[in-house]
Amino acid sequence: MQRYGRSLYRSMGDVTTLILGESGTGLDGFRRSQQEAGHAKRVASDADLDGCVRYADVAVVAMATVDADQAASFVGQVSFGGVG
Repeated sequence: MQRYGRSLYRSMGDVTTLILGESGTGLDGFRRSQQEAGHAKRVASDADLDGCVRYADVAVVAMATVDADQAASFVGQVSFGGVG
């Protein structure tokens, strides 16, 4: 089986960003990696990150921000043990 890694490049002036999804196996792995790279690209763009951005490094932020309304609803429903 072949393993695939997916990357997206973004160039802004003198800054180049390499966006990486996790490697996977077969077509499903390629698709998942491409989707992860897209989420990492969104996080990198929103946070003004440059250089190499791996999905694994921004996965929690990506999941928490994929749906802003859902994230806000979650935060409104969660008890943080007396915080706030």
